[in-house]
Amino acid sequence: MTVDATRPRLKVAYAGVLYDDRVGALFRGDVDVPDVDLTCIAFRDVADLFRRVATFAEFPVAEMSLATTARMIGNGDSRFTAVPVFPSRAFRHSQIYIRLDRGIENPQDLAGKRIGVIEYEMTAALWIRGMLSDDFGVDAQSIDWYTGGWEQPAKKSRVGHDVEGIPLTRITDTSLVAMLADGALDAVIGPKAPSAFHERPDVVGRLFPGYRAVEEDYYRRTRMFPIMHHIVIRREIDEEHPWLATTLADAFARSKEVGRRFLLDFDKPAVMHPWIVDDIERLGEVFGEQDPFAYGVEPNRHVLDTALRYCHEQGLTPKQLSMEDVYARTVLDWHES
Repeated sequence: MTVDATRPRLKVAYAGVLYDDRVGALFRGDVDVPDVDLTCIAFRDVADLFRRVATFAEFPVAEMSLATTARMIGNGDSRFTAVPVFPSRAFRHSQIYIRLDRGIENPQDLAGKRIGVIEYEMTAALWIRGMLSDDFGVDAQSIDWYTGGWEQPAKKSRVGHDVEGIPLTRITDTSLVAMLADGALDAVIGPKAPSAFHERPDVVGRLFPGYRAVEEDYYRRTRMFPIMHHIVIRREIDEEHPWLATTLADAFARSKEVGRRFLLDFDKPAVMHPWIVDDIERLGEVFGEQDPFAYGVEPNRHVLDTALRYCHEQGLTPKQLSMEDVYARTVLDWHES
């Protein structure tokens, strides 16, 4: 991108998780952002980040939950627009934990059960509910949902608790993991293994014990690597500086490429993983030539359309949103160079 020497550099703060292989170069200042003085603020607690973005619009640019963004926009909160940069993507089949004494032999057995989730609107749960519905016929409305804290009692929710048409109970006096261990819940969906999974393996297990094979099959069938988070910009900033969204998208793409080269430098292993070379090579067996972390609307349109469909089907938005509803006008046709 050509730098406009007549334009004063815009001071911008970005808040997000420091994923070293994707945004590390940006955080370290190894990637220049033309016409922008970018300050990066690293968060460890992504739930705290999302609450602060959703409640206070605290940061001009931030990593944000895809589902929470859609819920906000779909219900008339227009403070943010999004950029199709996706720092967090993940398969989530591994994150459904069940009581082994409740007769849950397959996903269909979850219908009518009591399931805990930290936030109903969290994007990981959105994708799990969508997968259960599309692949196994278990709709969100057929489950009794309980929201609350994972290992500790709940903090305040991001946007609001009630979701029309969804059986939803907020738990504030205990944790979801304690309820699972005590038998008050039949299953939980969460970002990490509950302590009861390690402490009581005779009682708590995974719905999909061989989850990697299940997730690889899911991708081969659907061609979807679920998107969790994207980047948002406060709308008034995007309207005042319409060039900023594409400038940031370019910078995030360059940072990802720097991280990829670092990851593939096998003389200096970037992660503590003895078989990282083999695992990276195995990615090609599943994804082919496709970049699993591709940015841009078009390479991800089917994934984004599915997520927005799930938001509507699961009661988070009154209608299915379009790309134009969610993403800044200037980046709808943007693509990585």
